[in-house]
Amino acid sequence: MSPGTGWTAGQLLAAEQLRALAEASDGAIELIGGPTPAWLGSYAQFDVSLDLHGLPHVEAGIEVRARERFLIDVPPQFPFRLPTVRVRHTRWAGTAHVQWRRLLCLYAAPSTRWVPGDGMRGYIGRLKFWLEKAALGQLDPDDQPLHPPVAYVLGGGKVVVRPDLGDRVPWAVEPGLPVRALLGLCEQDGDRLDIVAWMDVDTYKRRVDAGDPPVDADGIPYVAAAVVLLSSVIAFEYPDEARELADGLTAAGLSRDELLELVGVVAHGNTVAAGRSVVTPGDDAGAPAELPEGPGGAPLLVLVGTPSRRVAAGGPRLAHLVAWRLDDLGGKITALLGDVEEGVSARLDEIRRDVK
Repeated sequence: MSPGTGWTAGQLLAAEQLRALAEASDGAIELIGGPTPAWLGSYAQFDVSLDLHGLPHVEAGIEVRARERFLIDVPPQFPFRLPTVRVRHTRWAGTAHVQWRRLLCLYAAPSTRWVPGDGMRGYIGRLKFWLEKAALGQLDPDDQPLHPPVAYVLGGGKVVVRPDLGDRVPWAVEPGLPVRALLGLCEQDGDRLDIVAWMDVDTYKRRVDAGDPPVDADGIPYVAAAVVLLSSVIAFEYPDEARELADGLTAAGLSRDELLELVGVVAHGNTVAAGRSVVTPGDDAGAPAELPEGPGGAPLLVLVGTPSRRVAAGGPRLAHLVAWRLDDLGGKITALLGDVEEGVSARLDEIRRDVK
């Protein structure tokens, strides 16, 4: 910290650079306030207004007013660490590269795109470039890799995906196909799952029902994981609650019932656990036991894949996968749904409806 100021030399440098830019801009850049303490602890916040009148705009782009205000938070290590920028409003929420409804993601790869020597001049220039592209709906042009949806890591294990999806993605199976469901077959090592193969849902269900679940080379049954592949992106920021995820998948073409059936198949199949040396839930008295890991002692996962990067310009999109782990209650409910087969009796069908 600099003596008597509370700000680092880097933050004072940012303040000096912003003042100089404002003085030389003839009103195009206005420094309204700062530095003041920011929401990010030791960051210094600057309130900046930019003149954006006449910015070209298309219907698919964000709507930019003639003048917009931005809150720029500068870290203590500036310029060796880049600032963050956000807006007070939520008019741009849901737009690609807008996180938490207000935070603007200016650099897809900050470690390679941010140049410390450019300082605040370079940062303001990047912000204006971002606004120009956003207003034209060109933040994700066809000749550039898509930024994958943002997923905030909350713990709950590890997933390693080994095989390629190849032509199993819906946009390769059939043009215009909105969604396709698969199962990932996994080897389990504690809280780590390695997906080693893909399987159709119907094939997996028939084998489990016949007492012949898929097994590895040592005869150990695989853990199954639900996989939903979409031809569209349901959001730039993925939700962390099952209800919100189900809403997004419904809008993309997979109904709640279809999602529940898929996860029910996985939960039921994973209770075939004896071959993995995992004790099937339930005690000697027949009362249900707790499921600290999930049905059959395996984490219950839902993976969602969306179109992302291309191998080459004009080539097919690859899928970007993100995994969710259902909690204990979700595991119990979906395991019950998978255990109660449809069409056996009217009473069991009624139970299935209640479970859903």
